[in-house]
Amino acid sequence: MRQRSGCKACRERHIKCVRLRDSDKCKYCADRKRPCIRGNAFRFRPVTAVKFNAGEDVGSAEQSLEFQGSQTWVDIPRSIRFVAPNTEGDEDTLDIEAEEATSATPEVPYHLSNTTAFEDSEASLYNIADRSSIASLHRTESLASHDLPALIESPPHPLPFLPPIHNVLHSQVSPSQSMNTGTGSNKISPPQDINHISPFGSSTAFSPTASLNPRWPVNNQYEAGLLHHFIVYCTPWIDVCDSRCHFEKEIPRRAAHFPVILSGVLGLAARHLWLMGKVNTDHSSPYIDQCLQALIVALEDPLAHWDENFLVAVILLRLHEEMGDADEQCHHLGTARILNSISSFAADGGLRESASWVSLRQHIYVSLTTQQPVSLSLENYRHSSTFCEYDDHAWANRIIFLFATVLQHVFVHNAVGSLSKDRWAELDTDVEEWNKTKPWTFSPLFVDEIAGKEFNGSWPSLPTAAGVVAVGLQYFHLCKILLTIYSPHASLVGLAGLRQRKSTDATIRRHIRMVIGYGVSNSHCGNAMFQGSHILSACGAYIVDKNEQEACVEYLKGLQNQIGWRTDKVLCDLQEQWSN
Repeated sequence: MRQRSGCKACRERHIKCVRLRDSDKCKYCADRKRPCIRGNAFRFRPVTAVKFNAGEDVGSAEQSLEFQGSQTWVDIPRSIRFVAPNTEGDEDTLDIEAEEATSATPEVPYHLSNTTAFEDSEASLYNIADRSSIASLHRTESLASHDLPALIESPPHPLPFLPPIHNVLHSQVSPSQSMNTGTGSNKISPPQDINHISPFGSSTAFSPTASLNPRWPVNNQYEAGLLHHFIVYCTPWIDVCDSRCHFEKEIPRRAAHFPVILSGVLGLAARHLWLMGKVNTDHSSPYIDQCLQALIVALEDPLAHWDENFLVAVILLRLHEEMGDADEQCHHLGTARILNSISSFAADGGLRESASWVSLRQHIYVSLTTQQPVSLSLENYRHSSTFCEYDDHAWANRIIFLFATVLQHVFVHNAVGSLSKDRWAELDTDVEEWNKTKPWTFSPLFVDEIAGKEFNGSWPSLPTAAGVVAVGLQYFHLCKILLTIYSPHASLVGLAGLRQRKSTDATIRRHIRMVIGYGVSNSHCGNAMFQGSHILSACGAYIVDKNEQEACVEYLKGLQNQIGWRTDKVLCDLQEQWSN
């Protein structure tokens, strides 16, 4: 809707209306000494689609504004006041009153400038799909996460608004079957009476008469046990590098409002419970199926990947996928698509940033075990608060980022040619600089000078004051392993080359022992135990001593019982490598 500034006489003659200085009349009306009438003229244009910038990697995108059969329409009061936006030199105020003057309905201000402000706001990307029906947006601090963006202010008692993506993400899906645990019979079904309180609104949660009474999203003792298992046993290794523990503190709360997250949480907990041998059957399928149903439908919306709850759900599915018998990496590609299209996720703070770093560790695992470059855009992480903070978690994330950078350059150049000496020296310098500048507390409580140089029947004892310190130091040794293997200086021939290769292999074995030593010495930190499995999967062939090979097998077999991590495939690959 656009106002025409010309007076009635000029518009009728299709001539330019030039307003005289210090006068209420235009030049045409003043010359003819006639009244200059400026009516309330508006021109309405139908809008069927909107275009917007979806980020550097995606570029321009278009969202259709066609109304759906389930479209919620806003009740317009009989008396409305339209207020024009503030513009310099134009003091016209447009008042349009409905003919039904006897109506007792109060006037509701509707700012025309809200449409432009909404389109220009980054936060509007959450709800841009239905902007044609938007009357107002709001933020409810008591219900929504503080990580969610503040949208445009609205009058009291806003009318409900629900874009298509959230019709899917916040919908209730019941599993088609019930399962029994190994100890008793309990139906596995999502809560049927959850108040779906979405920060984006819903059909009932934010209506003026709605009763807001949130509760933990469980219906029975079995689901309560799954949620408790997720918080106590799963989140410590997910939040290992997050000082604010978002997956432990924030995700259970969001599960009460977002069934798609609840399904992912219960599915992951059910599988982990089974892997640790606490139940006889994996009961995760119903939960994962209902989570997938919601996400598959949501993928039809081009703006789904802008929702942080969507990202969290995919990460939970990826964690479940990693613990399966066959890792098909379906959700690995999904998280890469989301994070590469939203460059700000890794620097937004809160749950968004935490989830981005969890996803980076997932991609590092895939890159290391498949010897392929990391599929994430690492440039998106350079603006993270990690590089501005100096606690243990920040230092751990820095070396994780450096390891991802090493993987990226090593495997990219390995496909097209060897890594250049200059680039190798730059990477090695960055890793050594991290080691030299880290706090003195970011080190083992005690370390023997000969730790890791030889295998004497046991792994090096390397206890640390915190699990995150052990994880960070493991990634330092992983960096040294990759840089040693792909060093451009190890290309000598003859006797000198043979000596160089023996020295290189001994150095790699020492770093592998240090990685496993940090895990065994800090077994209370589940994430520290993972790294030994990952590096043995990639570099286990360097272990040639029979006694050390047997110790590696015992270490890998103990992982599943201790932290629920499947190592069958790793053991099979190692046996094949060692036999050759």
